[in-house]
Amino acid sequence: MPIAQSIESLLKQTQLDKSYVVSEVKGTELEKSLKEVEQLSFPFSSCITSKLAEKLSLQTNNPVLVSNNEQLHQLITLDDELLSTQEMLSILHKNTDIKIDRNTYLRYRLLSFITGSFNTKPNGYVWKVTTEQKIVPYTNSYQNQYMNFDGTYKLLSKLVKSYQHLESYSSRIKNIKNVSQKFIGFDVNMLSVLPYSEWEKEVEVIQELLDDTTIKEIINSLPKGILSSKTEELFSILKARILNLDGIATEYYNLISPNKIIVATNENNLIDVTRKGEVTSIRIYNEKDGKNTPIQSYSFSSVDTDEIWIYGLKGNDYFEVSGTSKKSIPLKLIGGSNSDKYEIQNGEKVIIIDNKYQTFVVEKDKAKLHLSDEKYITAYQEEKYKHHVNSIKPKFGANPDDGLFIGVVDEYKVLSFDQNPFTILHQVSANLYLGTLGFKLGYYGERANVYKGFNAFGGLGYQSSNYSTNFFGFGNETPNFDDNLKLDYNRIRMSTFDVKLGVLKKEKSFDVSANLFFESVKIDKTADRFVTSETLFFPSSDFFDRKNYVGLSGYYQYKKISLLEDLIILPKVDLKVSVDINEFSKTNVALQPSLYLSHPMYGDKITFDATISYKHIFGSDTPFFQAANLGGSTGLRGYRNQRFTGQSLFYTSTNLKWHIKELKSEVLPLQFGILGGFDVGRVWQENVTSSQLHTDFGAGFWLQTADLIKAELQAFKGDEGLRFSINIAIGF
Repeated sequence: MPIAQSIESLLKQTQLDKSYVVSEVKGTELEKSLKEVEQLSFPFSSCITSKLAEKLSLQTNNPVLVSNNEQLHQLITLDDELLSTQEMLSILHKNTDIKIDRNTYLRYRLLSFITGSFNTKPNGYVWKVTTEQKIVPYTNSYQNQYMNFDGTYKLLSKLVKSYQHLESYSSRIKNIKNVSQKFIGFDVNMLSVLPYSEWEKEVEVIQELLDDTTIKEIINSLPKGILSSKTEELFSILKARILNLDGIATEYYNLISPNKIIVATNENNLIDVTRKGEVTSIRIYNEKDGKNTPIQSYSFSSVDTDEIWIYGLKGNDYFEVSGTSKKSIPLKLIGGSNSDKYEIQNGEKVIIIDNKYQTFVVEKDKAKLHLSDEKYITAYQEEKYKHHVNSIKPKFGANPDDGLFIGVVDEYKVLSFDQNPFTILHQVSANLYLGTLGFKLGYYGERANVYKGFNAFGGLGYQSSNYSTNFFGFGNETPNFDDNLKLDYNRIRMSTFDVKLGVLKKEKSFDVSANLFFESVKIDKTADRFVTSETLFFPSSDFFDRKNYVGLSGYYQYKKISLLEDLIILPKVDLKVSVDINEFSKTNVALQPSLYLSHPMYGDKITFDATISYKHIFGSDTPFFQAANLGGSTGLRGYRNQRFTGQSLFYTSTNLKWHIKELKSEVLPLQFGILGGFDVGRVWQENVTSSQLHTDFGAGFWLQTADLIKAELQAFKGDEGLRFSINIAIGF
């Protein structure tokens, strides 16, 4: 049997501890799968890997087998000389005489590919400074290797991105990027500077030391009672992975090597960069020693390098770039927090990134200068690297106005140097509404940090005329003929096309956004509808003509005002100015202040939240689709969308939510909650008198499981009946 582990330990080592707590897992299929996975792992796998590590001269905690009546957990005692990853980096950056043993770290990582390790994170390593002033690593965890996944895990590993590292142990690695997803950032920072020749040397050493005879001796040293056909299978897979280690190393090298990351020290450094042909050479010196002996030295080729980042850290550093070549590798020189100087000859493909107050450029010669006081830009982050992420998010739902709808969002993120929180975002969305056969298409793009912490964004949108937009007339007491004329009577066949371009900034204390937009609207003249009744509504002569608008839209939100303990208040103001291109006099200004309050109680079991909003349209001849609309998804959940239309609106929506954390299903543990809600609101229209307040009340529930499914069902009742809505979002 393998060494027994607690559910808590298994959650951590399978990296699911952020999604669940122990109490949520017990009694579910996930617990069974955890135990199933544990049983499917090879018995005493930690002992095997420890012996493999010893053969490779890697530090090991030497796990031993204990009797069955004792607790079968590894007891690890860390002496005072061992360092955490953060402590190791701190020492490395402070002391120019201490170097990290990157080859030994590479050997550990190659061993993890051989054994199928997936559970150790960068912070799972501990480090030690040797008498030779080298920092060497070792891992204190050799569990959960040689694993075979089945059941729930097998399904989740195919569907959910955060589970894709759970790959069954076989003779080849199917997707090295997936199995390494928790390590890639750290490995880029630690290993990208090692030339491929060093990788080849490590592969040769491992293949020489772990020959067939050695592997058999290690496996045969296990207790005789556990040797079985599984032993032969393990030997076969180990042999195949070691034999193919050069291919594994090459694939991983190609994955992490394009983005080279070099880190100087917190001392004053001289950083000398020379570019010649396809080769870029970097020498880093301690300023007090002059250019005698470099403390770091590298040479990179543009053949396998796309970009080089050089961090100066906290010292007063001097960057010097010389040499010319059309094939030069792009450089990013990151100065850090102190006063830095730059002398650049031929600054093509060179970007200087530093703080705006202490940067002195002697000569930059075409180099781009990016000065910022944003710490997230200039600070070194040991897991930051250049990569991209793609995710697909289907969604489903239903309500009386749209009927059943299905949609999907494809989100593609580029994470380069400026990550706020990404560098570039592309979102493409499509929704189909089966109740009316209408559809909506959209694109949204965002580029981080284009100017002083501001992100630029743009978007395109198209809505077919079949999409459900409602209009019941202007006023607070407009009639509803659903019982006699059905839902279509108040539906408007209206197609729209819109374009927007703007900037936004998100700070800890506030969000602000502003954009220019163009919008084109065409209303169809459809028979037997409210807008063509000629008895209840009298449209203008150009009502069915295409309308084109330009304008400005924006918002400001202040974050987290805390007047009382745990009471969160989020005020927000939205502003939109719309100008009719054909008639400038038809200009409307929409101003909407709102307030969101949230107050958790009883240890976060119960949460009270409320939204209070007021909107007013300044201007005359406001079209109904630009007016203040209330109902459905806006304010009154017990009424149809856009049920009431006017020049102004006010509403309050309140909820009392109960969070139930221990509901269990047969497949996965669910985070589950129920809510009760109450809404009140009304609209105002010029020359229309009304004193009525519209109210509704209702209940609902929501659930989510892992990072896979989020669902919400609500039922609210107003004066016109009961309205159901359901929304389901799936994230891959």
